[in-house]
Amino acid sequence: MEQNDVVGIVVAWDDEHLLIRRPNRRVVKVKRGYKLQPADEPRQWDE
Repeated sequence: MEQNDVVGIVVAWDDEHLLIRRPNRRVVKVKRGYKLQPADEPRQWDE
């Protein structure tokens, strides 16, 4: 897993941000531009 990956469940969102609940129950706020993909899929790199 890459260092800046956030693994969790999206629990809330608005026009600018997403809230992701991590397995340790902490919440991370990220911008909507953050690339989302299921953790069980192979990683896709934008080039």
